[in-house]
Parts: sequence; structure tokens; C-alpha cells
Amino acid sequence: MLDEENTVQPGFVYVSRERLAIIREQSVRGGPDLVVEILSPSSVAHDRVRKMALYARFRIPHYWIVDPEHHILEAFRLEENHYIVEAGAGEDDLFRPSLFPELKIPLKLLWHNE
Repeated sequence: MLDEENTVQPGFVYVSRERLAIIREQSVRGGPDLVVEILSPSSVAHDRVRKMALYARFRIPHYWIVDPEHHILEAFRLEENHYIVEAGAGEDDLFRPSLFPELKIPLKLLWHNE
């Protein structure tokens, strides 16, 4: 729940230790540090346009979009009042998010059932 009128249900959220107070028993009250949306064919426009604008309005610093159909992960960073592409990775790339410098995600694990 971003506020009383704007409730979303993203795929994943990350809240930093410094902001743990926004976590409630059954929801997050306010904007997390990172939102991850996993696209489905029916949610592409909603996640790429409407939700992205909403997350920017609520000053969520990082927004990732995972597109399992096209095997792409896009990382966006909030700059002023809009998102800029920070990184893009696909298929067999190793994704290294700036938000978590020590983390390395082999994307092939997302796309293939091995």
C-alpha cells in the first residue's frame, strides 16, 4: 500500500534495514526501496506505463521489470521524477545490480528449468 488510495501488489519488494518501520503484519505502508514486477502478456502496458508512473510519483528509488517471455531484465533508477534505464540484461547474462554490488544473478536460471 503506497497510501490509502494506491494499493499495488508487485512480484517482489525490498525494504532496507533503515526503513523497516514501513513493514506491517500484512502489508508495506509506503514506498519500498525496490519494486520488482514480473510481466505477463496481459500486464505489459500496466506495469511499464501505469505502475512505473505510480512508483515514480511515490519516489521508489529502484524498479526492475522481469520479462520472462522475452528473457529480459531491466533495472531502472529514479532520477528526479522519472526512471532512467540503469541496466538491461537478457538470456544468459550475469546481472549485477548497482543496488546490491556483491550480488550476481545468472539470468539463465530465471528462464530455464534445469
